[in-house]
Amino acid sequence: MHMRHLISFSFWAGFLIAPVLQAGTNPVPLINNPLSPESAAPGGPSFTLTVNGTGFVSGSAVNWNGKARATVFVSASQLTATILASDIAVAGTASVTVTSPAPGGGMSNVAFFQVIAPATAAALVESSYPLKATQVYVATGDLNGDGKLDLVVGSTATGAGGIIEVMLGNGDGTFQAPATFPTGATTPIAIADFNQDGKPDIAALNSNSTSGGISILLGNGDGTFQPYKIYPANDQPNSIAIGDFNADGKLDIAVAGTNVTVLLANGDGTFQAPVEYAAGTNPFSLITGDFNRDGHLDLIANSSSGIVLLLGNGDGSFQKPILITGPNGPLVTADFNGDGILDLAAANGADVYILLGNGDGTFKPPVAYAAGQSARSVVIGDFNGDGKVDLAMADYGTGTKPKGAITILLGNGDGTFQAPLATAAPGSPTSLATGDFNGDGRLDLTFTEYLTASRTADLSVALQTTASVSPAALAFPSILDGKTSAPEMLTVTDIGSAGLSISQVSLSGTNAEDFALTSDTCQGATVPPSGNCTIGVSFSPSAMGLRTATLAISDNAPASPQSVGITGTGTVVDLVPAALNFGQVKVGTISPEKLITVTNTATTIIPIGAIQVVGADPGDFLVSDTCGTSLNPKVSCSIVIQFIPTTKGTRTAAVAVGGNPGANPKNVPLSGVGT
Repeated sequence: MHMRHLISFSFWAGFLIAPVLQAGTNPVPLINNPLSPESAAPGGPSFTLTVNGTGFVSGSAVNWNGKARATVFVSASQLTATILASDIAVAGTASVTVTSPAPGGGMSNVAFFQVIAPATAAALVESSYPLKATQVYVATGDLNGDGKLDLVVGSTATGAGGIIEVMLGNGDGTFQAPATFPTGATTPIAIADFNQDGKPDIAALNSNSTSGGISILLGNGDGTFQPYKIYPANDQPNSIAIGDFNADGKLDIAVAGTNVTVLLANGDGTFQAPVEYAAGTNPFSLITGDFNRDGHLDLIANSSSGIVLLLGNGDGSFQKPILITGPNGPLVTADFNGDGILDLAAANGADVYILLGNGDGTFKPPVAYAAGQSARSVVIGDFNGDGKVDLAMADYGTGTKPKGAITILLGNGDGTFQAPLATAAPGSPTSLATGDFNGDGRLDLTFTEYLTASRTADLSVALQTTASVSPAALAFPSILDGKTSAPEMLTVTDIGSAGLSISQVSLSGTNAEDFALTSDTCQGATVPPSGNCTIGVSFSPSAMGLRTATLAISDNAPASPQSVGITGTGTVVDLVPAALNFGQVKVGTISPEKLITVTNTATTIIPIGAIQVVGADPGDFLVSDTCGTSLNPKVSCSIVIQFIPTTKGTRTAAVAVGGNPGANPKNVPLSGVGT
């Protein structure tokens, strides 16, 4: 599946929502996250997709990878669309957008829909690309319209002012060498179509410049950009949000710095004079959304004085700030508990705080979840494909030589989150963005980081990897004490998007000595995506009864090591033959007798319990025996079986020998055909 017209903002930008219709003009439609459903398994049937947001009008259409699907207008905040079975026939990630007709209107932001089998966890394998700068921020989008996600890095190049580094994607998780475009002094960036020509443009904040402002680079549609133009915005701006704040069908810009500045768009890539609004002390993180559900875009900024809400009036202006109790830190917004109301997540130091929305611009008290050491960036996405919103954070680390990590908190769908899953990073991650970079249906991550030795910046691309072990457990049949079973095989498959590196395969547990690895193509191997390796295990009981062990597979997949429970039963009762087939017998007649010999191979007396026929057709077989209630050492007895078919066709059953736990071998299967 291809992703077209993708727009992804830097972590400060949040997720965008458009206001309702303004007189005579359709607003730019914008989508809330998540979609409903948010994912589907490959090969499923057609279904109805619900898209929530703001600014929808009669005539708005839901697009799947750029192609319109049959859409029903429910309200200005909801659309439904029919997604075809052919749309989800194979694994991949689709881009979902909404377009609204003129006057105004246009295309929304992108929401990702994953076509993938769900996993219980997520893990990452990363590769790095050197950059030419130190202060760097990353965003993703399809800049040349080829359906493959590209990367954009806003940088401060040493001695060269600001630059934009564009890395076009190859669609397989790798990227081309960066092309460089000069800007003003640059850090945070956002990607959007500011001149309404259908080509992605770039807005880059001049955050390390005392004069501030925004650099606008209009796109040519092929991954290149025109010379930048600076617009005044704010002294030392450090966060950006994009939205149609006055509902005129043109994307505007809001900037957080010493205050919040709003620049209304002219629709040709130029902007009107900035208007400033107080928003706490030095706001540094800015998102937009309709938090009181009045159809107007609002702004939320996180500042050193706390989280601040600026309710929108729908004409591009905003009301006085309202202080919301909550932590400092970068913000994102999404509906975390599925009630249709936007919630907040704020990363702060070692924790991420969830503030569930009430729908009237107020929020419930924040709830903290452990997230690492020092979170610098946070994004949302369904990283394990279970249809629930998850969080990913760039954990910068601590100390004079920080060592960071990428931390993922899987969502439970009710506004709560699971314990963090962390992937070590070679440096200290700062800016974070997400997208499916290799088209396998699983969201990957890209992040900028400082290397601890040189302190120069690198860009890392972290592709998901996932291991599947089949079967999930091994259960051996009863085996005679001192004998060895035939091997049972395990298959380990890389169902993720990156190589599965397996470092060790080991046996442990109560009776580990009773099991052995007979073959192993996994340990030390790197399994490619969709590839597999195998492990053979045999069972040789050293005593009667249930024997247990655990096979551990240490790798770079989620929740490593992967654990497989192994069971087997040791017995001293030998049954010969292993199966009986009576052939064809006329219905209502009795076959000749067949014998099963029961031998006690032990050096002690063993008890013999009930001997009976079990299974599908027990009434078609007669059983008698000479075994009694116990059997002396090295002594045999007989079980006599006859077949009396009650109806035509194949009849099956089995002989089961009762006794103490561990005294019984595998049942002896019985079969015959009634004629």
